[in-house]
Amino acid sequence: MSPTDALGPNAQGPGGPAGLSVERTTIRQLLDNPTARAILDKYFPGMTEDSRLAMAAGMTLQQIAPFAPQVLTEEKLQAVDDELKQI
Repeated sequence: MSPTDALGPNAQGPGGPAGLSVERTTIRQLLDNPTARAILDKYFPGMTEDSRLAMAAGMTLQQIAPFAPQVLTEEKLQAVDDELKQI
């Protein structure tokens, strides 16, 4: 177990946010992280500028996926998750 594992999935460790993912990280946390925000812009152009996103800021991408299944496809969510893990 790493030191950040004991603190939780979104703990701040020496290297920055630990465990960013589409399942555990809130949209607010993703938007607050410039690298994560760029990943969202890459896969979902315009999403980060959409005013409706504020309503879901406390939710995860996985949680809002059922509301936009044609946009938040399983393939795109997996690709985003893979890139988030590299941060």
